[in-house]
Amino acid sequence: MIQAFSSAILMPTYLKDSHGVTMRQAAKMMKNFSYGEYTAKAIEIFDLLRSDNEGKWIKQLNRRARGRWKFQRIWSEKFPRSTAKEYALLIKSIFEGNRLHEDARPIFNDLIRLQVPDPQFAMAAQKGGSSLSIINLAMYYEDLSGSKTEMVLFVHDPPGGEQLWIEQKLVLFINQYFTNKLFRQLVKQSFHSKNG
Repeated sequence: MIQAFSSAILMPTYLKDSHGVTMRQAAKMMKNFSYGEYTAKAIEIFDLLRSDNEGKWIKQLNRRARGRWKFQRIWSEKFPRSTAKEYALLIKSIFEGNRLHEDARPIFNDLIRLQVPDPQFAMAAQKGGSSLSIINLAMYYEDLSGSKTEMVLFVHDPPGGEQLWIEQKLVLFINQYFTNKLFRQLVKQSFHSKNG
C-alpha cells in the first residue's frame, strides 16, 4: 500500500479544519487511526492538494501548529516501515538489479548519489529519513575494484537524547570503516559474531 507521507504531515491542521476539532483531539484521532485509515486520510489530503490549482489548501493547512513534537512522534509511528535487512536488500537490488525502470534510474541516482572527493569509490549513495525520534540511513558504496557494501542504520530513540550523539559519530564511523582496514575487520567480526 502506498502512503502519501508528505501529505500526512498536514493531517493535524486538516483534521482541525475539516472536523472542527482541537489540535489535541486531532492528535488523538491520528494516534487511534489504523494504518489503513491513516493512509487513506493522507491520500485524501494528497488528492485535495493535487486538484488545488490556486494553492489555497497548502496555504491553509501548512501552519505552524502542525509542527508540534507530539505530531512528529505520531508521524514516526505511522510511517511505512520495514527491517534494516529489507532496506539493505532493496538498495542493493536497486543498484545491482532491474528494480527501477531505465527512465527512473538516472533520477533516482541524482537524488541519492554522493559527490565524494575520495577517488576510491566508483559509486557512493545514501538515503536518509530521520525524524524527531528515528534515525534511518541506507548507504551503498562500490569501490574501484568492484567490491560493494550496503549499510543500513535504524535507531528508534523516543526521548531523542541519543540522536545528536549518533548523528555526529556516524560520519566518523563511516570514514573509519572505509579508510581503516583494521577497523573494518573489527566491525565485520563483531557483526558476524552477534548474528552468528
